[in-house]
Amino acid sequence: MTLEEHLIEELSKRSQGAADLAKVVSLAVLVEPQLLRRARIQLLPDVDAGAEADLWLSTLVQTRSPRGITLLPRAAEQLRRTLTEDSMLFEKAWKLTTEVHKSSPPTVKLEEQINRLSVKLDGQSLDEIERLLQSVVSTLVDHQERWGLAHWAAGFLARMPEAVRLLEPARVLTAASYLRLSSQMPAESGGAPDGDLPEWLSWVMPRNLSGSESEFGLGVELVEGGVRLGGPADPKHTMLVPDTNPLLIELSWPEADERRVRQVRLKKGEQRTVSAPAGGVQLRTMTGLCYELTTAAADEPTVARKVCFVSMPFNVKTDFETGRNLNMDAPYRGMIKPGVEEAGFECVRADEIVHSGLIDAPVYKQLLEADVVISDLSTSNPTVFYELGVRHALRPYTTIIISEDKLQFPFDISGIRILKYEHLGTDIGYSEARRFTAVLKDEITAASEQTPRKNDSPVYLFIDGLTPPQIEEEAPGVASAATQAASAPSDSEAAPAQTYGDLMRQVEEAQTSNDFMTAKALLSTIRATMKQKNPDRPEDPYIVQQLALVTYKSKMPDARRSLEEAREILLTLNPPTSNDTETLGLWGTLHKRLWDETHERGHLDEAVRGYKRGFYFRNDHYNGINLANMLNARAASSADERAEAIADFVQAKRIRSEVLAICDKVLAAGNVSGDERFWVLATMAEALLGNGDEEGAHLRLEEAYSSASAEWMGQTVKERMGKLRALLADSPLRYLRGGEVPPP
Repeated sequence: MTLEEHLIEELSKRSQGAADLAKVVSLAVLVEPQLLRRARIQLLPDVDAGAEADLWLSTLVQTRSPRGITLLPRAAEQLRRTLTEDSMLFEKAWKLTTEVHKSSPPTVKLEEQINRLSVKLDGQSLDEIERLLQSVVSTLVDHQERWGLAHWAAGFLARMPEAVRLLEPARVLTAASYLRLSSQMPAESGGAPDGDLPEWLSWVMPRNLSGSESEFGLGVELVEGGVRLGGPADPKHTMLVPDTNPLLIELSWPEADERRVRQVRLKKGEQRTVSAPAGGVQLRTMTGLCYELTTAAADEPTVARKVCFVSMPFNVKTDFETGRNLNMDAPYRGMIKPGVEEAGFECVRADEIVHSGLIDAPVYKQLLEADVVISDLSTSNPTVFYELGVRHALRPYTTIIISEDKLQFPFDISGIRILKYEHLGTDIGYSEARRFTAVLKDEITAASEQTPRKNDSPVYLFIDGLTPPQIEEEAPGVASAATQAASAPSDSEAAPAQTYGDLMRQVEEAQTSNDFMTAKALLSTIRATMKQKNPDRPEDPYIVQQLALVTYKSKMPDARRSLEEAREILLTLNPPTSNDTETLGLWGTLHKRLWDETHERGHLDEAVRGYKRGFYFRNDHYNGINLANMLNARAASSADERAEAIADFVQAKRIRSEVLAICDKVLAAGNVSGDERFWVLATMAEALLGNGDEEGAHLRLEEAYSSASAEWMGQTVKERMGKLRALLADSPLRYLRGGEVPPP
């Protein structure tokens, strides 16, 4: 008998009612007095009130506070297994738990969902548990600042059912959370002692452990009989590894017809010799950087300086063919960079190049000299297509083309091989990230090691006898220009150069912290620098959009003037004739808020115009529901123009019907979750209310609450629906049928 079974048996002897009560609340993360009371009254009506106190003070309780109690994890797990013996009681207990905790944080709901699924580990429940864990990992990877989520994950790992802890996503989550909180590398998440480093390690590695300031210099030396790791760091005999505890290094070398792999965990200051042959030893860090030890330089490891240049859009870009907005940083951070680094290459993107002056020179240098170039054609970005053409003209091989799977190519490139991946818009799914990372790693390895090389450039494929430019002769001019551009005059007091990517990450962090003034200052600097260095080029729409966004959100010096300033910034993108749905949506939002501030009719008309164009181009629920609400607002303000008011009111109802159909289609696709699912459901609630279905609106809103990650989200929707009710109450349809208002 286990300790937990003994404790449950002892409680049953003292108070069977308390033991039964523990069983029906075992699905909950926190058992509040309210849940305890309702569980006793609704599920165990024959149990007296004293059982609540007996359970509260029992040895099954791990923590007690005024908010509630938590049960010992292993005891709760045993109680849940017992609860499944009565399937009807189990379902009632689950329904009660979800009802009482409907306003709890999403992490609590997720943990309780895993508790429920873990009692019956069949194929379907395992798949669902893996999906839930993967969603947390993806959020941690894409949002580095989610320390609260990392703290919850670390705590949940201690409470996690034993069978769940063995799943790979649980090990990934363990590493992701511990590395973010303490740089601690848990033993159970790093792979087998003699096996490969898990491929996902470089993906979950926090960005603050990937830079030189967060790396540890580890002494490395070839000695008789093997490789010595640790000891005093000599600049000539040092490799940089992520500063984790313990340090983690993978050694590998050829042995017979296969490659032998050895994984080493090392404490700082510790010295260890690993048996290995005299030459051909490769060392790999958690970030994928490779070092090689050879007999030619037996005591001096050298970094494998193989470079992969990635040509792709960054930030959020609009695919005008489909109207979708794609966060192009998501595939780069979640799939491309990890795949490149796992293949042993240094990964470089244009926004990561430190330069002064025109960025073109170092980019052309990379297109000419990079060992491998990856070109992501997603969103049909003309710059990327141009850079792909340059690469194909310069190099016959080692060019890899990728794109998201819904891209509608602007011309016939059917003869070119393209690797496809699934993009969800704001993110990349965990399983897709894992799949495509492995595909890309294999593709890079094959392209770089292929003997003899095969042409992947159509230029060299279709023009016989064409000889690529000799790098020794052609490169010096380009390299000289790149060197000159990258060598900004500085003195000893000069601050270290920051890349575009560094600055944009600072913008992202400031926005996450609601520090909109800092974000505004950074974006203004980026915008001014880009104008100065590229005066003849159009402005980057994303930078202008983000600057307008943080300007109005700053409410400085006051709400109205910040909106007017944001409007002037956005005017540079010519919103009245723009086809960019992000610009149009933001234009509508600015004028909607200016209408609220001033009640000037011109702002209301502009809001309608912006949302209408956005809805026409994108056919989405966001522009649609805002357009419908603005039409209702204009109908209410046009009381003296009955025909106009009625036309706007009826059009608003029709648009809401379209919005409901769009939302139904999105939900049916099954690829939305979390906050995105909340806004889809909340939009449906708003549309149903606008079309007169109060009951349907209430049901959808209750369903939405289960996906909300913050209380303000629900409050925002309630306020919007309150305003809508006021507009609907003053319906212009009262002018019809002799003053009677026809039914919705």
